Amino acid sequence: MMQYLFLLILASLLGTVHEAAGGPGTEAIAPSHDRPVAAGVAPGGFVAAPFPTEAPPGPVVVDGLPAGSAPNANLVTYLDISPSVVDISGTESVNIWVQTDGTVTSAEVEHFNGSTYPLTDYGGGLFGTTLSHDLALYNYAHTSYPNVNRFGYINLYQGSTQVLHGWLSVGVEDRQIPSVSVSSVASDMQATPHLVNLVWSFSDPSQIDQQAVAKRFYQVYGDDYDFLNIISTPSYFGNRYHYEVRNAVSGIGLSIFDNSADFGSSGQLLGITRFPIPVFYFDGAERTMSHETAHQWLQNLSQVSELQGVTPHWPVSELARSVLGYSTPGGQGLSFPWDLTPQGNGDYVMHYNPLADQYFQAMDMYLMGLAEANEVGTYAVFTDQSQSLCNGCTLSGPTVNVDVQDVIAQYGTRSPAYPNAKTHFRLANIIVSQSFLSAREMRYYDYFARRGEATIPIQGNYPWAVATWERSTISMGLGTECGDDSASTATDLLFFSHHTTPSPPRVGQNFSLTASASNWSSNTAHHITFFTEIPKGLEFVSAELNGSSTACYGDELIVCVRDTMQGWESVTLEITMRAAQAGSFEHRVGVSSCNYDWFPSDNDSSTTIRVEANKVFLPLVTKP
Repeated sequence: MMQYLFLLILASLLGTVHEAAGGPGTEAIAPSHDRPVAAGVAPGGFVAAPFPTEAPPGPVVVDGLPAGSAPNANLVTYLDISPSVVDISGTESVNIWVQTDGTVTSAEVEHFNGSTYPLTDYGGGLFGTTLSHDLALYNYAHTSYPNVNRFGYINLYQGSTQVLHGWLSVGVEDRQIPSVSVSSVASDMQATPHLVNLVWSFSDPSQIDQQAVAKRFYQVYGDDYDFLNIISTPSYFGNRYHYEVRNAVSGIGLSIFDNSADFGSSGQLLGITRFPIPVFYFDGAERTMSHETAHQWLQNLSQVSELQGVTPHWPVSELARSVLGYSTPGGQGLSFPWDLTPQGNGDYVMHYNPLADQYFQAMDMYLMGLAEANEVGTYAVFTDQSQSLCNGCTLSGPTVNVDVQDVIAQYGTRSPAYPNAKTHFRLANIIVSQSFLSAREMRYYDYFARRGEATIPIQGNYPWAVATWERSTISMGLGTECGDDSASTATDLLFFSHHTTPSPPRVGQNFSLTASASNWSSNTAHHITFFTEIPKGLEFVSAELNGSSTACYGDELIVCVRDTMQGWESVTLEITMRAAQAGSFEHRVGVSSCNYDWFPSDNDSSTTIRVEANKVFLPLVTKP
């Protein structure tokens, strides 16, 4: 057990200025832990990653089928895109197989290039085709969704009637994906530091026996995990979902129970999240990962009359302004990215705020054991739950108010309560497949699992640690990779010190920033990962960890990995950037480890970079 892991992050702009730049930054404002009060400003006072300012046309699916999917998803037994991850610089083609229920008469790929490509009917409801590498990566834009390319739709027909219209996506490997070792841990199991690949016999991925999968996992790995994610490939059109395996928390609307033995755990496992689609659906940093994990505690308040019996998400209300979102009458979870402005007559006007659904609100946090009852405000709930929702729409009253005392009156006070409730969780990711995944696929899915440990906003995503107001953390590391000390109880041992160079870089110049991590104990720390995103307007030049460029990957989101850090050892990350324009830029560095149970606070993980304009009479100023 590692008791005294101390990671000291020191970031400073080096005095030496070379060549390279930015977009004007925004000043952080005072935190609002109940909900962000302005677009671009997050709880904790730091400047958030950039978000589109244009409002979406309507709510976004949080729990549900991929957008673009029609009903009749049950017509598809599985969809197999092989390989599921392609090399951006490669040439290999992609095979598409879709197994249907036998009532489908034809199938085609509706490609985003405007063409359609028919699938061959192989009989028994099986259709297939092959697309070239260029078609699979058609119009790939790294900024639209990192390392994922949606290239078209799969259309299924019964006669001349289209019965299904669903997205087709492929994972993209580029220099953003870190290299990881793949280890054989059993005849049917291989693993990376953040992912287990289990070979399993199945014909219908929706019917995989999850209890049997969990039991097989526990035969190799210790009973050290609070949550399991079970992902499958081939995939099927279906919902992500979470279910509780064990609950020992009172006051949240759930009974006390323990079914962990049915899954091979001896009372450690809390719950399981099922991911039916690996590419695009599975991303540890994305909102839906936090959303599904939070369903361990949210929302089971059916006896609180003000909520009108709506579960498992919130009703249309101020409560819905959260990662959890709101429930449709059918129970599907939709996002609620809007601020509600009272009009003084009982009505509210909806205004798009891209951060509104990226953080948990205070009632969520209370039920999760991450906030005290006195931190929870009062929320308006609309009596009419069938109103249209859109940017600029008016939600008509009347409303009823609900607060934490309404919850306590029905269920009692949460126990254990914050700050005595558990705040650090371990999660194991298991991807089930019919044969071993390739090394490229293992690298890819390990990377998207690892992203869940990030303690800063990355590429427009707000991972668990950020969404929970920096009060909770998740470790994705596996026990055999992390060592026996992976459940460290060291807390509040992460400190930051930042300062900018007294001579700011000018436009067109390169400059470097450093961040150092120190293990102030005699124990070995495992899988130290630095996360840092290059601010918009600055350009990435290079990154080195202890002088090695091979330990760092990416050019927008920089991920640098150190497998082990010995006792009393330090590592230093050096990022070199180019200043493209004048302005002030907020730069953040986050760090995660198998051994941590802490989170940086007070905005100490960020620093402001000030880039000065060149003097008009000099084309390039090499010295300020």
